[in-house]
Amino acid sequence: MYFHRRGFLGLLGAAALIRPAVAHHGYMAWDTENPIVLEGWISKEMDGFPHWEFWMRVDGEDWEVDIGDQYTLERAGFSSSGKEFKMRDNVIVEGVRPVDRSIRRILPSRITLEDGVPHDITVKG
Repeated sequence: MYFHRRGFLGLLGAAALIRPAVAHHGYMAWDTENPIVLEGWISKEMDGFPHWEFWMRVDGEDWEVDIGDQYTLERAGFSSSGKEFKMRDNVIVEGVRPVDRSIRRILPSRITLEDGVPHDITVKG
């Protein structure tokens, strides 16, 4: 009986560690039928752990742009450090938003920075 109780407690501990990750990432339902284009400027610094994201200001509201990991950045033609994403630079992001319209987040399929060069990007949502 001691072994089973210990194993059960171990499972509980593992579940407690997994729960915050699920809460952070969640299970987002994306509206793939209605792609959008956002035009604005970069309003918050790039954050790279555990995945890259930046925030852009569009019509007075901040939107989160989730761009995956450094390998996704490199495949899209950006540096792995994301140094191209500079505060207050203009940006155009094409992609899909969550079905829940209260969430200001976009899963990009194309990002165009201040230099005007479009970068196709594949981010898993």
